[in-house]
Amino acid sequence: MSVTSASLTSFPVSSVSAAEFSAALAQCFGAAPVPRHLAVALSGGADSLALTLLLADYASATGRRLTALIVDHGLRPESAAEARHVAQILQKRGIAHDILTWQPENSRATQHRARQARYRLLTEWCHHNAAGALFLGHHREDQAETFWLRLAAGSGTDGLACMAPLRREGAEGLVLARPLLGFSKLRLRETCAAFGETPVEDASNAKPAYSRNILRLNRDALPFDAEKTLRIVDVFARLRRHMCRLTQEALQGCAVFYAAGYAVFDLQTWQKFPQELQKRTLHTALMAVSGRGYPLRTRTLMTALEAAHSRKNGVLTCGGCILETEGGRLTICREAAAVAPVPVTTQETQFDGRLRLRFDVPLPENAVLHVLGRRGVSFLPKEQRKIYEKRRRALPRFARQSLVTVEKQGRILALPQLGWLDAEVFPKNGRISAEFFPNAPIFAIDIEIV
Repeated sequence: MSVTSASLTSFPVSSVSAAEFSAALAQCFGAAPVPRHLAVALSGGADSLALTLLLADYASATGRRLTALIVDHGLRPESAAEARHVAQILQKRGIAHDILTWQPENSRATQHRARQARYRLLTEWCHHNAAGALFLGHHREDQAETFWLRLAAGSGTDGLACMAPLRREGAEGLVLARPLLGFSKLRLRETCAAFGETPVEDASNAKPAYSRNILRLNRDALPFDAEKTLRIVDVFARLRRHMCRLTQEALQGCAVFYAAGYAVFDLQTWQKFPQELQKRTLHTALMAVSGRGYPLRTRTLMTALEAAHSRKNGVLTCGGCILETEGGRLTICREAAAVAPVPVTTQETQFDGRLRLRFDVPLPENAVLHVLGRRGVSFLPKEQRKIYEKRRRALPRFARQSLVTVEKQGRILALPQLGWLDAEVFPKNGRISAEFFPNAPIFAIDIEIV
């Protein structure tokens, strides 16, 4: 028999205790340490508000620092006032906070675009303020809804594993933590009440124009309740973890990732793997090299798979990468033409979802990050040209084109991956480092980057 949310309200519902929350955190992080600086995404709804209040007590008890991040998404006229109201709750409680503002380009911006912008603002804040973990308030019903939506969309085993309690961006990057996946929304509402706070209700969550809202309005029609659904999700999650381990082990045996941001596969070794592992290893490499934070389309991946199996040498553009097969090797490089220039405003920054740059020099005013493309190094002073051209030529031809540049008004000021800085702009012993550091959660275990 399916138990609905409505029928649950007839039973007493308790708030989430500090002990329960600490246990949920321990289960979420496992053997990984909880960072010292924590950030939490706070919309003001019951889930994120309860999470913030519980985290504030946890941070105080363990000597950690917590910052609540409120995003004013600008989709509704009242969003700015709501952000200020939530900030007042935090101010009263002495919880550090910051309001991040997104200005949609037009009034027709969708919830999907708003979520993307919100995620970008939150993660950029964390990177720039050295927060080691970003906490998100997804709860039990959110996880169950995600399963049914993905099932309806035809997702595979990885998609049906739904949201992971802990996800890391890159080998040492920001941790996304969801410690409330085992708690119901009713308990989170009760938790807010126990703290004496009233959550903000977002009216757009009830609009039937969005698939998730339609699912919520018709939850009683689902074949399983949230508890049974989560047991199914757990089966897929275990399968995903197992396949992830197999994929990483296979990558260690067939591919080498290079610091310049490209990968090389030994095709003879790779082609001995079962087809599922071939697809997964190739997909992982394409995501890492392209800097994508989301999976490739199945058709795109199959195109790459066919190219890797071809007996002919050749070049293919695919998924933001250039694949070149030659002499039993598959070289995957970032497609330079797919990279857009971006302003550089901080001493440490992420570029193109794949490189982390650190400036140990003053930032030039109005500088941008871009890629070298086909320009070569002929612009260098004659006495320097030979040594840097030698370094450039040591790379695969398409990896040369995707080398990061620091530019101003079309003039190249630095080639960090080749170690060149314009002496007229930067101090003599200055340094700009560029590390291959993909945004996407690529490496579950250590992969050597040479």
